Amino acid sequence: MNEGQNAYEKEINLKELLFYCLKKWRTILAAMVVLAVLAGVYKYISTGKSNQAKLERQAEEEKDGKEKVEDILDESQDVINELKAEHYRLVIAQSEEALERQKDYLDNSAIMKLDGNHLQTGTLIFCMDFREGDSDALDALVAAYQAYVTDGRLAGELEKAGEGISTAELQKLILFSDDKSTVRLQNSGTNAVGKSMGELQLKLAGQHVFQLRIFAPDEKLCRKYLETAERVILAYGEELRQEVAEHGIKVLSSTQSEQMSTWISDYQSQLLAEYRSAVDNLNVLQTTLKQMEEPEELLEEEEAPEDEDATLVLESPGRSGIKFAVVGLVLGAFLGAFVWMLVYIMSSRLQSVDSFEEEFGMKLVARISGQTQEGKWFGFLDRWIQRMEEGAFGNIPFEEQMKIASANVKAALAKNEDLKKVMLAGTIAGKDAEAMCAQLTADVEGVAFSDYKQVVFCAADLEELAQYDGVLFLEKKGVSVSELIRQERELAKCRNVTVLGTVVV
Repeated sequence: MNEGQNAYEKEINLKELLFYCLKKWRTILAAMVVLAVLAGVYKYISTGKSNQAKLERQAEEEKDGKEKVEDILDESQDVINELKAEHYRLVIAQSEEALERQKDYLDNSAIMKLDGNHLQTGTLIFCMDFREGDSDALDALVAAYQAYVTDGRLAGELEKAGEGISTAELQKLILFSDDKSTVRLQNSGTNAVGKSMGELQLKLAGQHVFQLRIFAPDEKLCRKYLETAERVILAYGEELRQEVAEHGIKVLSSTQSEQMSTWISDYQSQLLAEYRSAVDNLNVLQTTLKQMEEPEELLEEEEAPEDEDATLVLESPGRSGIKFAVVGLVLGAFLGAFVWMLVYIMSSRLQSVDSFEEEFGMKLVARISGQTQEGKWFGFLDRWIQRMEEGAFGNIPFEEQMKIASANVKAALAKNEDLKKVMLAGTIAGKDAEAMCAQLTADVEGVAFSDYKQVVFCAADLEELAQYDGVLFLEKKGVSVSELIRQERELAKCRNVTVLGTVVV
């Protein structure tokens, strides 16, 4: 049995561990308050010192930095000016190239050589015969002829017959107009070639007309353009007859006259205005670059008063202290609970009675819930925690628990009728066992109980143990030491004294 007891491994009940720590709430609260005060005061003082150091450091940096900033500004100003000058040189070079292109276009472009007040204008009116009522085919044919004129194909054919005018410029000199029902042409020129007419109006069923207007610099070139356009459009009509829809096309009228064109004049004026604006911009850039390259004295900028609060952020000592105090409270709770957990785990004192018989090899005769001391600071919290731990057993009054323990002792004695003298022994102070000893002496008749003895600590009590028939141990949770309880049991067995069991208070 000794070997079994020595091999016993102590198990820790987490519930009992939790309630053990809760019962120590006063010390945990004290640890929380102490750590909160220490953390708050430490942070308050350190924040004040930090703010003071920041102010001193800022003052030193401002003092030392003014000279450095002035030197850096002087050095960097030259670099910045050089970078700006290089940028202006690049922009000026690009502007000069663009102006050269514009100047070349103004000098050599055919459009710029045209006289908007005396402009040779050729007009071709084509008439299409198509099946009446087929509007989809009509739309497709008109769109095809218009695309041929506006996308540059007609201008490309005219360029072959012209005198150096490019396709891009010819596209601007050809106008296409269309009216699905009516075309009116006004010819007011005095030098018109062909038959003069005031107004031509066609309203023909199953026919459609569209008009081409071609501008040219002189009469001869205009005639050439008209002849080429007439031939090319009629040839293109043969292709559309096979690819798009069956129709016939013919020239209804071909006239040439000298007219005034406002859009040509406006276009030329717009290009000249853009060129002048580009020249003015170039002059401004060149003037700015010249001023940057010339050495001149830099004006010192007036220093604006600096707002110290805007450049330096100071932490509030009070607010920081409160934050750290809260952290100290939490850490204090964890620290206090951790310390008591270590005490519970490492302590050899009697803490749990759930496995008492297995651990000590003695019967647990009775268990008495400890009586909470009255008048203790916030004692109602202790009573509340005890009731939670003990459950329904905790609601039984202490005096009634003492009587229940006496009844259990009577039952144990009834099984051992030959026991007439019983020693009450244990390892706790005598005053802690006085109430239990008095209760047993009063309730149990026929058995003589001794005063409370401590056979482990007193040799006289140990010698007296052999004079008794049995022994009843009285122990207390959190006070009695496990090893001493085992030692008491061994001392009784060595002297052949019957061990009734243990009452744990």
